[in-house]
Amino acid sequence: MPTTHIFGYGSLMCPSSRHLTGNLAFPRICRVWGFERSLTCRSSGLTAVSVKPSSSLKKSTIGVLLQISLTEPNSTIETELANFDDREVMYDRVKVPLSNLEILSNQNLSPPLTDEDDVFVYVSKNFTLPDKNFPIRQSYVDVIIRGCLEEGGEDFARQFVESTSGWESGSYLDDRVNPGYVRAEPAWVAKNKDRVDTALGRSIVRLRTRSFRLLFARLTQIIGSSTSLVVSLAIFVLHIYNSPTSPKFLSFLIAAVLNAGLSKLLKRVANVQRPDGSSLLDPGMPSSHGMSLGFIATSLLLTECSFGVVLGTIFFVYSSLSYRLRMKYHTVGQLVVGLMLGSGNSFFWHKHFPVAKLAKVAYVGGAIKKVYLVAPLIVGAGVVSSLERFMLRKSVGIGKKS
Repeated sequence: MPTTHIFGYGSLMCPSSRHLTGNLAFPRICRVWGFERSLTCRSSGLTAVSVKPSSSLKKSTIGVLLQISLTEPNSTIETELANFDDREVMYDRVKVPLSNLEILSNQNLSPPLTDEDDVFVYVSKNFTLPDKNFPIRQSYVDVIIRGCLEEGGEDFARQFVESTSGWESGSYLDDRVNPGYVRAEPAWVAKNKDRVDTALGRSIVRLRTRSFRLLFARLTQIIGSSTSLVVSLAIFVLHIYNSPTSPKFLSFLIAAVLNAGLSKLLKRVANVQRPDGSSLLDPGMPSSHGMSLGFIATSLLLTECSFGVVLGTIFFVYSSLSYRLRMKYHTVGQLVVGLMLGSGNSFFWHKHFPVAKLAKVAYVGGAIKKVYLVAPLIVGAGVVSSLERFMLRKSVGIGKKS
């Protein structure tokens, strides 16, 4: 005889909650492929979980497969479904292809599904992240976590939290004292609060840690991929602002250009190739980025600057060089050598550059000569550009940008 099932992925996973609506039996932990779960269904002053069909079958949602059981007199599949439709009024009931189901536990609790059986899932009619008017209510989450703990234990609760998006909205309301969820279970929560908080807390910590790592990786990628542009623009602006009245800054710019030019020369002399699989064809020892950043960072540290500037500089250098390591532009050794050479050149500039002589040559009446305002920029642009790399690619017939 054909059977009808509902895939529960939120409050329906909780036995005491689903029994308030109808008769669902034979719970089996199940994964449904092709659906993603999120906290995006606004209803009755809260944001509940929903699933959304995904264009990729690699996406999935884990929950509980429940069979409609006709234990009451005069009950039918249609009346039971109608009861759950009324409960899930903000959702549409959608049929799930059996090929998308993967039973993960209690496979023998009921007969295997056949082509004659039906499986339904409730999909939200709206998809909007939580906010202060429709927050994630603790009383609602407590019911779901209870279901996870009773059906699959703490590991199942962890999987629920980590496979559900929307927590990052920050709109979270602790309403245990005055529950705002219509099917809240304050008596059970009072006895099991620590257990729920432990299961939920550990998962949230993991989720936040993972989100932080992804954010950190994205930030370092943005910094690393734009280092040349950011540094060049920053030095250009500082040069135009400072050099007209500061021989010290002009000496820094000249030394920085010489440092960059030396990195290009050393690359040609050493002729050490980049790592296998690198998209760049010119030699990689020492790292030009390493030398330039080593010079600039050390120069900043040798001047009077705030602790925040020091931390920001260290983070910027780390982001840039770690990006180049991930992209296989350099080996660790090439980056380290570049940093050391650049730092050494900075110490030399700080101690031995003839700033006084430069002031006499480049300034008249305290004002910089135009040639010293323009020439360092032109020479610097030629040195730090990737013109030679572009010509090398053209010479071997490769047009792809790096």
